[in-house]
Amino acid sequence: MRKEFSYIQGYPLIEVILIGPKEKIKMLALLDSGADYSLFSLEVAEKLGIKKEGGREKNFSSGSNW
Repeated sequence: MRKEFSYIQGYPLIEVILIGPKEKIKMLALLDSGADYSLFSLEVAEKLGIKKEGGREKNFSSGSNW
């Protein structure tokens, strides 16, 4: 089965399900097969039940305009 995707700046937009200790969230995500990290907002982390204090701070920059 072949699935067609929408694209944003050359990256496919896919449906994912994030599962945390508190909740599951279905959302759209950009797929970057060469990425070293997966990022989502603090709001999503809070809904999932992931505590910000449990992670490490990491600064990122982007070469894109968004």
